[in-house]
Amino acid sequence: MSVSGYGTTQNNPNYLGVLFEIGQNATPVLNMVGGINGARPVSSVNFALNTNYALNSAAQPSISEDASVSGVTATTYDQSQDENAVQIFQRTAEVSYANSSDVSTLAGVPAGAGENQVTDKMGAQVTRNLRQMAIDLEYTMINGVYVKWTASGTASQSRGISTGITTNSVDGSAGALTKPMFNSLTKSMADNGAELDNGQCVILVNSTYKQALSDLFALQERSFSVGGVAVDTIATDFGILPVQYAPQVSQTELIIADMSKLSLAVLPTMGEALFVEELAKDGASSKTQMYGQFGTDYGHEIFHGKITNLA
Repeated sequence: MSVSGYGTTQNNPNYLGVLFEIGQNATPVLNMVGGINGARPVSSVNFALNTNYALNSAAQPSISEDASVSGVTATTYDQSQDENAVQIFQRTAEVSYANSSDVSTLAGVPAGAGENQVTDKMGAQVTRNLRQMAIDLEYTMINGVYVKWTASGTASQSRGISTGITTNSVDGSAGALTKPMFNSLTKSMADNGAELDNGQCVILVNSTYKQALSDLFALQERSFSVGGVAVDTIATDFGILPVQYAPQVSQTELIIADMSKLSLAVLPTMGEALFVEELAKDGASSKTQMYGQFGTDYGHEIFHGKITNLA
C-alpha cells in the first residue's frame, strides 16, 4: 500500500528478502498500442478523434438518357467530428536524506535472514510511481469519463473506449454471457462497418468472462500476436478474433476493440511524452516529479463494440 507524503525511515523502512509487486497490475491494452513510445502527438488539450461522413443506403439508380443529358441534381455529403481530451497524469516521489542514506536499519526479520533488495530509495519510489501511472493510464484508456477542458481550473478527463462506444452496444440484462448475445454484438459491428476480419479486432475481457468465453467457444492456441502480445483466438462468422485478458475491464462488460484504430494520444511536455525531473530542494529531502498529458484516441466508436450489464 502507499502512504501520502515523503518517505522516511519510519514509513519506508528496510526489509530483507525477494521483492515482489502485489496485485493484478498488467497493462495489456497499453502494451498493444505501443505504450508511451507509440503515442500519437496532439497539439491541444481537446483533440479531434475523427472527421467522418456517411453514405446513403445502397439503391439502384433510374436515370433515362434524356435525364442524363440535362444532368442530375448534385449530392453533397456533410461531415461531422468527434473529439476527446488529454488529461494530466502527475506523480511525485520524495525521500528524506535520512531515509536515503540508511540502508542497514532493518524492519521485519533480523539481519542475516536475507538481502536488502532496495538500496536506491528514490529510484525505487520513482519506479513504483511510474508503474502506478501505467495502470492508471490503462484504466483511463478503457473506462475514462470525458470532461472537456474549458479553463485552467477545469480538470480535463479523457473518454475511454468503453465509455465512447454507443452504436454497437448490447445489453446483457444482468444475465450470463451467451452465444446469441455475443453473435448479436458481432453482427451489429459487421452491419455498421467494423472490420472484424482485419486481424486487429481484439476481445478484451476480465477474468470472469475470459473463462466464460473458454466455456462457450473452443479457444485456439496462442499462435496469434497483436502489438507483440500473444493472445488466444476464437472463430466467429465474421473472422478470427483474438481474446485478451485485461484486468481493468469492468466485471460486467466485454469489449471488442479494433486495435488498429486505438492509440494513446499525448500532448508533449517540454518536448517529451513523459517528463521526469528533479524538483528544487527546500529541506532535507530529494523530490522527483513525473508529468504527462495523455488521452485515448479510438478513431470512430462505430469500429468497436461492447456487451454491458452482464451478471
